[in-house]
Amino acid sequence: MKGRKPTAEQWERFFALLEDSGNVSVSASGAGLGRTTVYAAIRTNDTIRERTEDAKETATERLEHEARRRAYAGSDVLLIFLLKALKPSMYRDTYRAPNIDGPRDFIIDLSQ
Repeated sequence: MKGRKPTAEQWERFFALLEDSGNVSVSASGAGLGRTTVYAAIRTNDTIRERTEDAKETATERLEHEARRRAYAGSDVLLIFLLKALKPSMYRDTYRAPNIDGPRDFIIDLSQ
């Protein structure tokens, strides 16, 4: 709301909504706050910035929990993503050949 200072109740509502949605714009709207007001406060107020980061982290953890639940329930794609995130050295998409000590003159000339 233009010209009005956000109330403590609006901020509490914003943080609660942000923990659920992970989306600043949706949470601001649901709390009756303008998106630009929220972003300005995040830039200038350490407490609001920290609470916002905490709420986003909570939202991320909830999303990870739901992804894990769905993966166990039978989503192979989610299971793959979780494994890649948790153990990239084993499940990443790229393969890196081991460092080979010794001659490396195995280039083939294909110009002939």
